[in-house]
Amino acid sequence: MFFTSTCIIHSFGDTFYYTGCPHCRRKIALKESNGTCPHCSKNYEEIKYFYSFLLFVADGSGQCWLQAFGEVGEALLGISARELVKWTKESRIWEDHPAVVAALGKKFTMKIKRKPESKGGYKFIIERILTTDLPEQNTVLLQRLELFYSYLLD
Repeated sequence: MFFTSTCIIHSFGDTFYYTGCPHCRRKIALKESNGTCPHCSKNYEEIKYFYSFLLFVADGSGQCWLQAFGEVGEALLGISARELVKWTKESRIWEDHPAVVAALGKKFTMKIKRKPESKGGYKFIIERILTTDLPEQNTVLLQRLELFYSYLLD
């Protein structure tokens, strides 16, 4: 697990969401407008949409692909998956939505975990988006330390 401040360069994929169980978040099979969760064995009248998409990001150390799910997608884009699905139903491409376009090139501080894949190698998943700016926090902490040491030396 690590933290990084990255800039989103590109999003990838035809699908950016999946329909999931409101309770356990697992993928559900759709039957018209409702769904059945194979894990919970419950029928849901209202299906829930969850984000699942790839981002190509860059920071000072290089570039890589990251996977974004659920609330992370909402934090990155600022809109719910349901709103974006509704927008794309009008035969539009999801990457052309103003919220997606606004996120491209924007800098985010992310907590990322590395997960091994069954075929070998790793995939990187964004665990959460941090709302605070880490470099700015480091500057504030350094200023406080300097002030503390100046009191000690006086």
